[in-house]
Amino acid sequence: MKKSLPILLCILCLLLTACGSTSDTRAAGDASLPETDLTAMSATVAYSYAQNLASSPDQFLGQRFRIRGTYDEQLWDVTGLTYHYIVITDVSSCCMQGLEFVLTDESASYPQVGEEFEISGVLNTYVENGTLYAQITADQYQRF
Repeated sequence: MKKSLPILLCILCLLLTACGSTSDTRAAGDASLPETDLTAMSATVAYSYAQNLASSPDQFLGQRFRIRGTYDEQLWDVTGLTYHYIVITDVSSCCMQGLEFVLTDESASYPQVGEEFEISGVLNTYVENGTLYAQITADQYQRF
């Protein structure tokens, strides 16, 4: 019995871990994609996940994510375009990761810099000036 208890505990932990990372909610725009809900994760886990999205986007392409963070934007002189970011911080707010996004609703206004908000969208990539960038195409957007 003593030898089987650690094995049972490991199996239980694996089952609980697997159940906690995604939700079954479907976006109205693409009901076929399951959504990974970073808002249901702890701040540190969500930050780590966002860091993985930014550093290795290829393994997440075409997947839907729900993310809560603060808004930031950057005007790039080379293109003359303003780029929009959702910034996710860890629990102590000492580390942060920004993810570029665009809203599909062209009539929607972007938040104010520093404002907390939430998006749901699909991760894609694009090439600009010879460089590959990751971007979330957000079809759901909510301010707080």
